[in-house]
Amino acid sequence: MDGIRYQVHGELAKVVEAVRENRVQYLISEQGETQAVVLSAEQYQTVMDILHALTRLTPVQMEVLEILADPQMMSQLEKSLADANAGRTVPLQALVEED
Repeated sequence: MDGIRYQVHGELAKVVEAVRENRVQYLISEQGETQAVVLSAEQYQTVMDILHALTRLTPVQMEVLEILADPQMMSQLEKSLADANAGRTVPLQALVEED
């Protein structure tokens, strides 16, 4: 066990330096499955701030985030905006009358 501890300790300083200076993350895995993540204190704080902010979002704000994260939805939204900007619109009354 001392040999493993020494090897990790010797490499740990390099990992911490890389994480801090280059803003990289390291995934620690065992048998192909990620068990832990090493990231800088700054990156960790950013993640925690984002998680905290997400817990305070309203349902409408959450829906907006879901739309922004959906490539198909964003593609359709972009097409719709292009149509609107090009004047390809239908009056609301015409849509209501169709039903």
